[in-house]
Amino acid sequence: MVSVVVALATVGCLTRTRIQYSEHPELAAVRLATGRLESFPRNLGMVEAGASGFGTCRTVATQALRNLLAEARAHGGKTVEDVKFRAQWHWTGHALCRRFFPLLPGVYSTHVQGVAVASE
Repeated sequence: MVSVVVALATVGCLTRTRIQYSEHPELAAVRLATGRLESFPRNLGMVEAGASGFGTCRTVATQALRNLLAEARAHGGKTVEDVKFRAQWHWTGHALCRRFFPLLPGVYSTHVQGVAVASE
């Protein structure tokens, strides 16, 4: 029984959420990946960011997107396209958070990447 608890605590679990863009208009310049291959003419390269903390997965994922947008703007970008969240073994276009301590709700972490674009 103890080994199961230790395994869950070290592996963690993923929680999926939705980003409420209506509540966060500053994130209008962030577009999640659709799965289609796209080229961006004013591509400034990949940017990455992360966030962690207490609260809900939604609040941590929203903070990670804010951090990603700030990173893109620091590189001269206006928008971030093809944004993906880190899953267990791959990147996905769905907002995901890792909860490192499944028995302690409210402690989340997430990592995102996207393409910084100078203009639309």
